[in-house]
Amino acid sequence: MSFISKIKKEKNRPLFVLAPMADVTDVAFRTVISDAMSPDIYWTEFVSADGLIRATASGKYKLQKDLLYDREKQRPIIAQLFSSTYKYMYEATKLCIELGFDGVDINMGCPDRSIEKQKSGAAMMKNPDLAIDVIKAVKDARRDFCEGGDSADFAVTVKTRVGYNSVELDTWIPLLLDQEVDLITIHARTRKEMSKVDADWSHVKTVVNMRDAWALNNEDKKAPLIFGNGDVKDIKDAYEKSMTYGCDGAMIGRAMFGNPWLFKDIECIEKGDFDFKDKFTPSREERIKSLIKQVEIFDRELGDVKSFALMKKFFKTYMTGFDDAKEIREAIMSMGRAEEVLGFLRGRV
Repeated sequence: MSFISKIKKEKNRPLFVLAPMADVTDVAFRTVISDAMSPDIYWTEFVSADGLIRATASGKYKLQKDLLYDREKQRPIIAQLFSSTYKYMYEATKLCIELGFDGVDINMGCPDRSIEKQKSGAAMMKNPDLAIDVIKAVKDARRDFCEGGDSADFAVTVKTRVGYNSVELDTWIPLLLDQEVDLITIHARTRKEMSKVDADWSHVKTVVNMRDAWALNNEDKKAPLIFGNGDVKDIKDAYEKSMTYGCDGAMIGRAMFGNPWLFKDIECIEKGDFDFKDKFTPSREERIKSLIKQVEIFDRELGDVKSFALMKKFFKTYMTGFDDAKEIREAIMSMGRAEEVLGFLRGRV
């Protein structure tokens, strides 16, 4: 039984996890999330396995910044990698094991064209043999480098879509099931749809049914958990979608922007407050202080490799819902350095 299945059994409810988002779910954002309320499992940003192994020293340094995490507070945590090459996925998984990660998630859904040119991300759905190879690479590295061999404490997972140009669940999902991974997360859109249409969670239900039928016919094999992903608004919505479509949990992405407190509402479920009457609402001070901390950590840990402009996507989402929010937001949006923003915000607490 994988550690994810153990958590699911212990919690006896759907699991709620942090989605991997490039230039969003970095160590700075994950730190303010952990200060508020941790998800059941963290995911990192997606990272090129090829780059981690083949890049120059400076390139490796930059990429490994995406794998920074707080080893005490941000646990369990899964590193998301992409590659189409067995060798590099194997070596990058070894690195993740050495860095203390709790698992590796293989990105088989990213629609970015530069990723697809490497036959990675969503292009995996058009290259099933490569998909099998990179899954095998992660499993082989787990066998070779985890203490105790094929350790259930190190998860091998896949995040994918329901198809490339059209829904291809009948051909794509059985292939993934046969690899006996620990978890499959289904983004409920095709690659062609990108995020231009509403996620159709009925496809998640279809995958759950396929998994259950596969498990009945393969009693000697390990069936994965199934998570749904796409258009989850909050924990209430995640809970309702998980219960309606029968999946084991929900991955939450865009709803997290400027809302590191989102997972606090897990407490409502655990108290039996299924109407979410005690839903958490952050105060003005909490919003400003959390943004201050995120800017501080971003500047300290990532400022030498990432543009500070990346932080601006958070300014609007943090600075909302109180009287002088617009004034603060407009002021800090015009600032180009962390020191300016921090000085201004500290004067507003």
